[in-house]
Amino acid sequence: MTAMPDVYKAKTHNGDLVAFWKSDSNTLSCFVPSRFDDAYFSYSTEDWTAVRESYTSRGATDFDSYNDLINSAWHYLAQRMVLIDKGSVVLSSAKPGVYYPRIWRGHDPEGNPLTAYNAVNARSQYGYRYTQSAVAAASLFDQLVEIFKHVEPSVTNYLTYGHKMRELLLLACTEIESEWRSILEENTRKSNWRERYTTADYCRVKEALHLGEWSVSLADYAHLGSFSPFGSWSDTAPTKSLVWYDAYNAVKHHREAEFPKATLENLLNAMAALHIMQVAQWGPEVFSLLHENRFSPFRLVHSPDINVSDVYIPSMDESRSLSPGLYFER
Repeated sequence: MTAMPDVYKAKTHNGDLVAFWKSDSNTLSCFVPSRFDDAYFSYSTEDWTAVRESYTSRGATDFDSYNDLINSAWHYLAQRMVLIDKGSVVLSSAKPGVYYPRIWRGHDPEGNPLTAYNAVNARSQYGYRYTQSAVAAASLFDQLVEIFKHVEPSVTNYLTYGHKMRELLLLACTEIESEWRSILEENTRKSNWRERYTTADYCRVKEALHLGEWSVSLADYAHLGSFSPFGSWSDTAPTKSLVWYDAYNAVKHHREAEFPKATLENLLNAMAALHIMQVAQWGPEVFSLLHENRFSPFRLVHSPDINVSDVYIPSMDESRSLSPGLYFER
């Protein structure tokens, strides 16, 4: 069996993702997803020794700082106006052709949607599971907007509570629990599944989906600032550290005593968490005008800076396939 070559990834100076590798001793192969139909291409490197000497004879000073594969990729890619930043080059930690189900690992530079890339198309890869999740979230977002017609989203009203807010808090948190469970099980061998899971089990998805690094705001009420509902989640207190989730448990099990916890503030954080769960699983393009254009009253303020090393890319053979791995059993 032929050993898989080292795959390198880098960013271009305009933010695009690039992957490259030596497919044989005299061939540099490249993957530039932003080029769409021309994403894969190769170069013969038989003249590289002479090319390298021409650079060094003209005083190129950084060639000794990088290996020949990086230097040659920088040279040959530039012939197609793909200008990589050598300082951004890293060895790929993601095996080509492998993805972890419902764990987004895409390239989404803030402020530049045209350079965004996601190897996993949610609709085609997940089918009905994605549709169910997206429709459930959209339905709950619609109900939140209805509440806004009766309770103005403002800091003054944060402690306002009521039956409709309690009902929606319960629905939002049970949907989030369902998604936590699906992520765990789709990334774990079936023999290790459990009949019941605790919040301590679910807390494992925080690191996998970088949940603490996402923040959102209400598009029509930006003056309320940003919401980072998972920022305080800790495995030392997996329920209590999520104030809005702890409130959900309280009003679910003992409404008569805990009803005042069904507040607008807790509801907003739970709904912000639902939006984050959508983008952290399927990718930010779910709510993008350029892609799925799903409805949410929230907008992304900050998304994780996923290291290009971790971004999924298709297999390097002619199939360009993707197959699921098991994140929690690596």
